[in-house]
Amino acid sequence: MPHSLLKAEAMDRSQANPAGHSPQHAAADTPFSQSATARPALAAVGPRGAAQQQLAQTLQHSPRVVAQRARMAGMHKPAVALPARPVAQRLIINAGADTLLDEARKPSGWITMKTLDVGLHMDGGGRVVELGQVDPSHTVGTDENIFIVGHGAAGKVAAIDPGVLAVKLKPILPKPWKGFIAGLTCNAGLAAPGASKSGGEQLHDALGGAPVIAARGSTFTHMDIDMAIRVLKDDKNYASDFRRYFFLQIPFTFAEERELLIESLPQRTALFKSKGASDLHELFEKCVGQINTTGAAFQRIITTKDLSKLDERAKESQQIDAAHNDVNKQWLDYMKTGATDLPAMASQATVLSKSFYEVAVAYGDKHQLFHDVNSKEEFQYHET
Repeated sequence: MPHSLLKAEAMDRSQANPAGHSPQHAAADTPFSQSATARPALAAVGPRGAAQQQLAQTLQHSPRVVAQRARMAGMHKPAVALPARPVAQRLIINAGADTLLDEARKPSGWITMKTLDVGLHMDGGGRVVELGQVDPSHTVGTDENIFIVGHGAAGKVAAIDPGVLAVKLKPILPKPWKGFIAGLTCNAGLAAPGASKSGGEQLHDALGGAPVIAARGSTFTHMDIDMAIRVLKDDKNYASDFRRYFFLQIPFTFAEERELLIESLPQRTALFKSKGASDLHELFEKCVGQINTTGAAFQRIITTKDLSKLDERAKESQQIDAAHNDVNKQWLDYMKTGATDLPAMASQATVLSKSFYEVAVAYGDKHQLFHDVNSKEEFQYHET
């Protein structure tokens, strides 16, 4: 990862405009945009059913995705104006384990909030509600869609059992209904270990065949990256990947590994203290993506290490980790202002995380961590 890209994006962040894109955005996007020009447009892949076509239209008409495509083609505006859509996505539901405000108060709260920003820009906006607040007054129109946000897991839709989610959704779905449910959430298109059906498929079944679109892996959602939604291959863990290449070239001692594990995962202290050197190192490798690199222990230990001999990928990984921590810090500083307006918070999360995501997605593309855009492995489509 060229250091110049990280530097350019850091400079661009200070000039970012949450309502649109300045000329500085176009210039700073150039290195990443060039790597993305070969990706086909979603709608050009060919229909895989009504639900997919609707999703393609939704994404294609998102104003900031259109602007991104224009920059990738070296233009200042789309060559052909896209026709207006009569359908407006109306409802965004948070089905995460915490409310959006509680999630936003965490150091990495910006991750969910910039996902919310993607949903808010789909077809020009929508209402935002917590799952527990959903009631019949939130009924969607015949052609309107529902987006789900919140951290997710295999076999679930966000953090919710699909059957429970279906009970909340049934009263607000009209008959007939021509919309779809799309998860801006991780792993809804994957089945839990030992199970046969993904969370998305279970939701589809529980709703009597309603169209559901679910990602086959962790999602990267950001209004300034190509297509707004990218999906990690289902055997990849992004944080573990880049930290593994960084950390495993650093000669941590047994005591240092144990200290880092205890600081990062204090609830497992007894386990870490019971392990010998080889067993602990194996645990360290498994937990490397969860190591707290902003903690006092890591900051003290890393200053004693010679990092000059890191290879290229380890240096890229180090830059990504530093960029992620920088966004955490800026986000917490922003939240100290007492922010509570969700759309404004979502917009700010997009602005603050832009430089990180440009570098992170370029890294993922370079090292083949993502499914190919538009491939059948990227999303599950469960149609009526």
